[in-house]
Amino acid sequence: LTSHSQNPAKLLLSGNRIDSTSMKELSSGIRECKSLRHLNLSNNKIGKEGILRLVEVLSDGTTPCALEVLNVSNNSLDDTACALLCKTASTCLKELNLSKNDVARDTLTELSHQIKTSTFSLETLNLSWTGCGGRDLTLFLKSIAKISNTLSDLNLSWNSLSKSNTRAIRNVLLSEKNSLRHLNLSYTQLSRDEIRKLSKVLTKNKRLMGLHVEGTTSLFDTKLKIHSLFDRKLTTHS
Repeated sequence: LTSHSQNPAKLLLSGNRIDSTSMKELSSGIRECKSLRHLNLSNNKIGKEGILRLVEVLSDGTTPCALEVLNVSNNSLDDTACALLCKTASTCLKELNLSKNDVARDTLTELSHQIKTSTFSLETLNLSWTGCGGRDLTLFLKSIAKISNTLSDLNLSWNSLSKSNTRAIRNVLLSEKNSLRHLNLSYTQLSRDEIRKLSKVLTKNKRLMGLHVEGTTSLFDTKLKIHSLFDRKLTTHS
């Protein structure tokens, strides 16, 4: 990473058995690599200690980090580790992938706090398959709805969303302050009633460009309205 002949803008290290010990040397290289914009550390075992190493790099004011995209998906990170990363990453990165880690109260509370600050910079946030939900996710979604922010792409797929969560999502889509352009709600166990309500909201939202609902009981028509499969009359042709 530090050689003059190799000064990459993107570094793909997915599935390289990187642990907290390996992160000590890797973080030093990241610190010195001024051109590195995209770092993929998914499918490793960096753990909380590895996250602390990353946070040190991201928060080093003496050597500003150029990193914009960080993928730490599937790294056995607990909620505390994800929260530590969000505290720093949400103010310097544009894209953060936390999927397949444990995201709960600490992380969602930190994100709710950070999104209220003028330094919040995240544009893309992937929380797929993290177990997030309940009251803490609702509070985070309420923050998105109430405060103008940079977040334009949110992935909540493969989480079990509550009625309170889906109500908060509808309020986000109705809010004039949100910047969401893409929302992924695939495999979130949306009920027929929730799909109907979401359909009504979509007619009033002029900003959303992409909505993913794979694995739910719904279909899109050509006018981008959602219809439940339970309500759709199927016809056969002889």
